[in-house]
Amino acid sequence: RKVTEDILPNSGWIVEKAPVPLSDIAAAQSAKPIGLDKAVEIAKRLGMAPGFDVAIPSDETGVYTASLFPDDLTDERTLHIDQYSGKPLIDIGFDQYPFLGKAIEWGINVHQGQEWGRFNQLLMFATCLAIVLSCVTAVIMWWKRRPIGRLGVPPMPPKPSIYYGLWVIVGIFAVAFPMSGLAIVAMIAFDQIVVRFVPLLKRVLA
Repeated sequence: RKVTEDILPNSGWIVEKAPVPLSDIAAAQSAKPIGLDKAVEIAKRLGMAPGFDVAIPSDETGVYTASLFPDDLTDERTLHIDQYSGKPLIDIGFDQYPFLGKAIEWGINVHQGQEWGRFNQLLMFATCLAIVLSCVTAVIMWWKRRPIGRLGVPPMPPKPSIYYGLWVIVGIFAVAFPMSGLAIVAMIAFDQIVVRFVPLLKRVLA
């Protein structure tokens, strides 16, 4: 059975895996499809905000789907219409999403620079610059603090308590970005399982 992302080029996170309903195939014996113009008229009558897209049925059980995923999340909406009767089968908008769904949709909008117009875009641009800068400065800091004549890691700080805050930050990023967390785990495993017991690697990398 098809899901929303199968019929829409752009769908919200909360509905992309939602099953698409089927038109009443029994009605196909006694009624003709309502047609695209009628589907658009029904969507407008039901209050779809201007600018919505309409996906047409791909077969005799398919539906007309009116969808809108704008910058303004309050207008986000997905409407499935029976292609024979014109009856709305599923009508779900942003205000019907659960709290977590709303939070994730809002986060995606902010991430894509859509939530607060130009300010949001500049904020995301500044964030990208900060990430690039942190990568460059990390290499510079390592180069200045590396053991002389080796490619090893910098020496541990004299106060081990400094690491507590770092591990908290690492833990937060590992949960928020699972692939980053996996990379961190892989590096720790490589250091503890391989480097620790291979003298040449330990001498070069330590």
